[in-house]
Amino acid sequence: MPTRHRGRRAASEFEVPPLQLVAAARMKAPAGLPRAAQAIWRTTLASYPADFFRPSDAALLKAWCTAAAMADEATAVLAREGMFADNGHGRQMPHPAVGILSTCTAMLNNVGMKLRLTPSARMRIDAAATRANAAPASKRPWT
Repeated sequence: MPTRHRGRRAASEFEVPPLQLVAAARMKAPAGLPRAAQAIWRTTLASYPADFFRPSDAALLKAWCTAAAMADEATAVLAREGMFADNGHGRQMPHPAVGILSTCTAMLNNVGMKLRLTPSARMRIDAAATRANAAPASKRPWT
């Protein structure tokens, strides 16, 4: 039966193999994503650290990029054709692209919060980190 040494131990007993850092690869845009949405995908992923998004975020990222591309297209249509369109009976009505833009903007806000892409979501991360790193005001916080 091996004997256990009491007291100090040699540093060689505690050797740990050196840490090898591996750069995280960025996710690639999913197949079938429109070209405009692919450009938004690349820009969005390049704006954050490589390990910020996980593979489980891919569906939400795809929705984010698609909505952003559709919002850009609706904005271009409105700039070209105007906010109102003739309904065929001589009356002006809001252009259909107004509704598309509104829906896409709501989706961008909703999905952006879930992915922590919006300024308010990022502020929550920063505030949480600040509170976690702050020194306690007293040893008894309940007083």
